[in-house]
Amino acid sequence: MKTTMLLTAAALTFVAVPAHAASTVTVGDADKGKTVTAHPGEVIAVTLGSTAWTIDAAKGAAVTTQGEQTTAVTRPGPGAPGTTTRHYLAVATGTATISASRQSCGEALKCTPAQAAFSVTINVMPVNLPRTGSATQTAALAGLGLLVVGGTALVLGKPRHT
Repeated sequence: MKTTMLLTAAALTFVAVPAHAASTVTVGDADKGKTVTAHPGEVIAVTLGSTAWTIDAAKGAAVTTQGEQTTAVTRPGPGAPGTTTRHYLAVATGTATISASRQSCGEALKCTPAQAAFSVTINVMPVNLPRTGSATQTAALAGLGLLVVGGTALVLGKPRHT
């Protein structure tokens, strides 16, 4: 028996995501005071070279904080070197600031004011996708479950029931 499925616009759920939603923007010590570009849907991983950092929640609607910070020790023992990491998600175009602070800059060493603070600006820019024009391009994207409308990729999904 052959089954034919008919989908109407009301039965589809559209979620706007960039074509590269799984990519990660890595931010580190060298990015202090800089502006870094991300796109909606990208993960932003801030990793700083010390376990003494406290990385704050993002300030600004363009980026949301994803969980708590984590630390990794690279060599066990007192004053052990390591890193502190916190993840964020770019959710909308605009800007956000991510800041961090620390008191200790090594075993029993107090930080100077310049060493004690870290800040980076995240500029979330829209993804500009090529507009589809040919039937071949449209069919190829549809085969991936994507629909491009006005340069934005839409993922075709199942309807959500609440």
